[in-house]
Amino acid sequence: MQRVVVTGFYGRDNFGDELFRHVITTVVAPMQPDWRLRFLGPREADPSLGASLLPWVSKTTLTGDRPVSAVARLAGHVVASFWSQTMTLGGGSLLERVSPGLRLQSVLRARVRWLGLGVSIGPFASPADREAVARFLCRFDLIALRDRQSVRIADEMALGDRVRYTGDLAALYRPGPDGAPPQLGMIGFAPCRNGSIDPQEQVRVVLDAVAAFVEVHGHAPRIRVLALNNHPVHGDDEICAAVTAVLRDRGLSVTTHRFAEAGVAATWDLIATVGLMISTRLHGAITAYLSDRPFVLLEYHEKCADFLDDIGQDDRMRESPARHLTPSDHTELAHVVAQDVGVTSLANMRPEAYRVRARRELEQSIVSLPPAQRGVRSPA
Repeated sequence: MQRVVVTGFYGRDNFGDELFRHVITTVVAPMQPDWRLRFLGPREADPSLGASLLPWVSKTTLTGDRPVSAVARLAGHVVASFWSQTMTLGGGSLLERVSPGLRLQSVLRARVRWLGLGVSIGPFASPADREAVARFLCRFDLIALRDRQSVRIADEMALGDRVRYTGDLAALYRPGPDGAPPQLGMIGFAPCRNGSIDPQEQVRVVLDAVAAFVEVHGHAPRIRVLALNNHPVHGDDEICAAVTAVLRDRGLSVTTHRFAEAGVAATWDLIATVGLMISTRLHGAITAYLSDRPFVLLEYHEKCADFLDDIGQDDRMRESPARHLTPSDHTELAHVVAQDVGVTSLANMRPEAYRVRARRELEQSIVSLPPAQRGVRSPA
């Protein structure tokens, strides 16, 4: 058995990261039956989230902001370095720099094998960060990238045959067989507390969509507010409560849902069954896309733009600081919802094609990996 540790932002009650953990456990790991998989995150009761490398460390201790939490995470990196034969960056990891934890693991066991599953490269704050990431990635046997912009950066770094363009790991998620039909009179909204996008701007997009819905349908939609990140410091609970109050003050019917209480499967279904999804959280939009639901992604980070570029999202349906949807754009969206034609008219790449490519490319990469003891790359 190969001892494989997967590292990521696990246990912080963030839908995207726990979705990665679920997919790696239930879909990716079975592609290599000899993997003995452990996550560098807290123990979870849900077996679909896999086993923890540190089951004796509480979730609060491992994911908190206190000094003891920093010590616990550092200790976890040390344990991972000596236990693992393969270290894996598990989904969504933005390689903008080499973090202290990853740097420590590289020093403690320079010959351990590295994999990257569904990761992004860049953007970089400085040339030094770019150079450090390039050196680090030269240790990898596989770098499965989730966007074409990362592939272009990898090519510039001359990373060669390590690189595969797979797309986001969320594409490998398998919904239950008896999914409920979409509620066309429901608008989903997943705001984000990220400081780069004003909460009032996020609400404005929803209110503009509501106005267009009323114009087309003659009545107001219901609103489903989803808090997709429930971390006590960095999460979205506060902004979700605030926008819910604003929307209810406008006389709208609003329900709220927290990922930490619903879990991966139920949260996926909550997004997959709306008529229209408006999301500032990237994986709120990606889930809507993969569920063939019309969506608007508020682009607050380059990773959002990269995803929309990859699927060929219609420029008129892109909301960013540089461009806002017009009233006519919102009216067209309302008609798309009424016709229940999914994302066909909004994106060039069909969700099923995205899914098939992701599964094919990742499975081919995983099954062709050599045994860990023979496959380690020499650092550049």
